[in-house]
Amino acid sequence: MKKERIGFDLDSVICNIDDTINNILKNKFNLYLNWDEDFVCYDFDRNPNLTSYIAEYLSEMVTSGNLFISPQPYDDVHEGLKLIKKYFYIDIITSRYKEKEDITINWLKKHKITYDDIYFSKARNKKDLVFGLNIKAFVEDRFDILNMILEKCGPLPYGLIIRDQPWNRKFHNEHVDRVNTFLEACETIIRYKNGGR
Repeated sequence: MKKERIGFDLDSVICNIDDTINNILKNKFNLYLNWDEDFVCYDFDRNPNLTSYIAEYLSEMVTSGNLFISPQPYDDVHEGLKLIKKYFYIDIITSRYKEKEDITINWLKKHKITYDDIYFSKARNKKDLVFGLNIKAFVEDRFDILNMILEKCGPLPYGLIIRDQPWNRKFHNEHVDRVNTFLEACETIIRYKNGGR
């Protein structure tokens, strides 16, 4: 029997890019933000707590790909992927630039991340991939992307799931489940597959 497809965003869902940014802010700029309150979003220029110099530095780290080399996966990623792999075909859908494909694939190999396919897409086009691939559940950290998926696809059979982060806490939707960990996201998807809500 062919496995159904589910999708995961990469950064702030599988890849703990948050700690990497926080360490850069502390170690290079001696800036100690309260991550839960002061870090607004990854659009660094729009973050009022970062100077223009720091915002430019972080943006260049993204553009060069250097930001994506050293992060670690979240602690429970391997456990969650092992749990879910027996049920589903796993797609990673990331808004990283396609030019960062080699860095991204090498990172996934280095950390032995289990997945079947990876797609590089502009954030606003993730909805089209979810629709076109017939993905049954999607886990993301950006609420605007989940809203776009809802508009294009409606509620997904096994859930639209937001990985709790400071920048998404003020948003809520009855069709979006909020989880604190990667493992909790995987358990939620399996519960939905088994008919639970």
